[in-house]
Amino acid sequence: MIKPTKRKAFNFLRSYFDVLNELNNDKDRLNFLLSIINKQFLDEDPTNLNFIVNLCYESQRHPIEQSVKGWKRATNDTLATTPPTTLATTPKEEEEEEEEEVKGKEQLYLERKKKFIDWFNQQKKIKTGRKGTIKILSTTDDNNLKRLFKEYKIEDFKIALDNMFKSTWATTNGMCNITHLIRVDNFNKYLGQGVPNGESNGTGKTWSATNAKNINVTL
Repeated sequence: MIKPTKRKAFNFLRSYFDVLNELNNDKDRLNFLLSIINKQFLDEDPTNLNFIVNLCYESQRHPIEQSVKGWKRATNDTLATTPPTTLATTPKEEEEEEEEEVKGKEQLYLERKKKFIDWFNQQKKIKTGRKGTIKILSTTDDNNLKRLFKEYKIEDFKIALDNMFKSTWATTNGMCNITHLIRVDNFNKYLGQGVPNGESNGTGKTWSATNAKNINVTL
């Protein structure tokens, strides 16, 4: 079925492709792509996305919506309600999209950080029965989280968090918190080894972790 739209094309940004590659199954990839396409051509916001796909879409919401706004400014019109025409993406719109991608990086991080904090608090309640209350991060935590977002997949965060809560040392020493998890060396060890054995006792001694992995996938 042909859906009515005036828009001829839009720029598929590299950041969309990077996030797409974070998804592990075809159904999630398809839902993510359809969310972008329907927003760009029809200005329809996605609904009923699962948590992972919604997180991916939210991370790209700013450049997606700026692209739609740029098209509307260039054509002075809305997207839907009429059959396709020969209107195409203008050079000006392409420049605006590229500028918004650069300017929006910090905003995208802030949105993703909020989603991550909310998710961590939710998972802490599920796993311990105690609601997480963290709302802001320290400068050090911010820097650590930015690095992790650049180097790891969403699934890696789930694995590391699960293994932290399974760690006897972390639970008995009150270390099941965001600051502990997102320290890069801790994250590597929870991700790479599973449930760590012989963890550091806070004296600076190294963990007996093996097989730690560093997956360089840009989010």
